[in-house]
Amino acid sequence: MVRVKGKKKGKGKGEVKSGYKAKDRDKAKGYDKSRGRYSREKGRVRGRSRSISKERNSSSSSSSSSKMVSSNSNRITGSGKMMRRGKKKEQIYRERVGSKDTDVIKVMGSYSYKGVSNNSSRISMKRVEGEGVDAGKMDVKDKVKGDVKKGSVAAEERKASTISSNSSNSNSSRLSTGTGTGMKRKDIESQREKRNKVKTMLVELGKKIYSDLDNGIFPEVYIPSRSVANIVYDKRLRQYVLGDAKIVRSAKNIRHLRSFTQLIWLAFFVDKLVNEGKTSTLRDVYYSAQAFNIDFEDQAESDHIITDLEAVLSLAREDFNIYPEERSSIFGDLTIEYTVPGYEGKRLNLSDHPDGYLIGPSLSSAEFIDTSAEMVLAVEKGGIFTRFVEENVHKRFKAIIVDTAGQAPRSTRYLLMRLNRELNLPVYILTDGDVYGEHIAMVIKSGSANAAHLRELTVPDAKWIGVWASDIQKYRLPTDPMTEQDVKRCHELKQDPRYQSDIWRSELELFLKMRRKSELEAFAKYGLTKITDDYLPEKLEMAKSL
Repeated sequence: MVRVKGKKKGKGKGEVKSGYKAKDRDKAKGYDKSRGRYSREKGRVRGRSRSISKERNSSSSSSSSSKMVSSNSNRITGSGKMMRRGKKKEQIYRERVGSKDTDVIKVMGSYSYKGVSNNSSRISMKRVEGEGVDAGKMDVKDKVKGDVKKGSVAAEERKASTISSNSSNSNSSRLSTGTGTGMKRKDIESQREKRNKVKTMLVELGKKIYSDLDNGIFPEVYIPSRSVANIVYDKRLRQYVLGDAKIVRSAKNIRHLRSFTQLIWLAFFVDKLVNEGKTSTLRDVYYSAQAFNIDFEDQAESDHIITDLEAVLSLAREDFNIYPEERSSIFGDLTIEYTVPGYEGKRLNLSDHPDGYLIGPSLSSAEFIDTSAEMVLAVEKGGIFTRFVEENVHKRFKAIIVDTAGQAPRSTRYLLMRLNRELNLPVYILTDGDVYGEHIAMVIKSGSANAAHLRELTVPDAKWIGVWASDIQKYRLPTDPMTEQDVKRCHELKQDPRYQSDIWRSELELFLKMRRKSELEAFAKYGLTKITDDYLPEKLEMAKSL
């Protein structure tokens, strides 16, 4: 490689310094001595329309086998050839991308062209994809102009990203552990990947049905068995999972024909929902089937077929845009950004409305932007949820408050899982002091047998902090007698492997011994704020040792 130093005179003209010897000048390929400048065929160093010849590009690519770029030292290693003028550097080399070679142009230094300048020292890259594409025939000034504009935009984006990141870090230590702009971008990609996964699996299911029909075979679908014998408790995952047993639903069997037709129609309906970006409730599915002459005896049969499709795809119904009625709420200092069509980019703080916000499709899929919270309090009762908001529990304990409205819906359990995993917030559960309250807490913690075919609906590290049977005695709460159904449920849960240790077992046994139960509202006997002033602080302190 030979350097040619010159002084710029006019457009595209240059002059070789007198200090250079003639033999050195002759080594500078492409220099036309008679014209006093570089010829168009070999590429101009001083001209407006510099281009790099195909021969130079081919020579560079054929002799290089491994190229690496070091942005720290602004050094490019490899066998590519380089042309310089002052601080400007340009590199063309061959890079292997998949099964194709790619021409890559790297530009470094300070450039100015028709009023557009880039004074940064960053590396700008432009690729010309595909074999047989000759980058040398493309005008280099256009490449430089494009790279300069892209460089300016990229620099502004990096600057804005840095400011946003610093602001997020200063406002919230939780988001600095993995959320903010970077986490948001990652989550958006995850949502897109999930949608694409649903589409792909539905297409594959459809292809199989058509293939069977074309080959004169009765179509059939394999569904993981959800029988009790095929549901096992996984100690590693700390939840119920399905075993390997499967059932076959075939159009050849007259007894399967009805459910098989319902399942295939549902797959068609779901595919339409996903492609159109629409959502549906469980009730909507039941009535929509009638428009296609698909008969469901009742809502329960429709819900059962939806669960079958979940098992076939190994995805929750929420992943293919089917949701139950909204009934849970959330309140606290958490800024979210919507991702649903029509509302992308709009932000909202969940403490802006005193009644909280319903947990629906748009909220459960929103991105977490900023929070000052240090914990999540999941409460069974709407009345206690309202009491906590009035008493500023979200400020006093730096908490996000979630009303599960009884047994937590899937969208609520999914949101609790996200708050725990993405924001690293511990989840504490408050329920009524009875066997059903204990089970509500366990479902949040380890899921249910009915959803053994699903993942991402549990918070294994969640802690149930009350109301325990022992709390009824300790705080002398008003009680009601347990019914025979309550007693029967206690004995059923004692056989569950999840209730064999710690407080889960001991509290069940105490309930059976006392034959009494109580509610969260029972603390009102000692004043409306007894539960927030005394009980909650004590239980949160106790939770540290659980």
